[in-house]
Amino acid sequence: RIFPVSEGTTFSSLRLDHQINSNNQLIVRGGFNPSRITGIQVESQNQSLGQNDFSRTGIQEFHDWSGMAALTSTLSQRLVNDARFNYGRRAAGFRSGVGDAVAVNISGAAFFGRELFSPVRRTETRYEITDNLSWSRGHHTFKFGGDVSFIDVAATFELNFAGLFNFGG
Repeated sequence: RIFPVSEGTTFSSLRLDHQINSNNQLIVRGGFNPSRITGIQVESQNQSLGQNDFSRTGIQEFHDWSGMAALTSTLSQRLVNDARFNYGRRAAGFRSGVGDAVAVNISGAAFFGRELFSPVRRTETRYEITDNLSWSRGHHTFKFGGDVSFIDVAATFELNFAGLFNFGG
């Protein structure tokens, strides 16, 4: 039978540009992008797509958050400073459509039960601070600055934990 596959993804963003005064401009950006796909068939454990039961399909979900704030300041006719903060968070997950059922592989005949390579949960959070100073002198422009980033990752991969029974070659 043909498995029902569905996908729902939304892209949303917010933008604000503000001229604080003649020497300072503020930029703020934000975004949220959720996504969900169901009915995903995989070819792990040498499965043939036509031999997978619907119970062997997976569900993939993402929730992406992003934000950025930047301040550009004209300090003099020759000096301009750019300061920026970035934030990003991605929560990703992949799980079986049937929960914690035992997986059964019958080579050349059928594959049913839980999707073997699930559940997978991963959350990645990023923080970045950047500051640059541009200096113009004659026909030359010099740029000095720094960038500090921090990335925190938490992940769980519970593969084959519910049980797997293999029959055949």
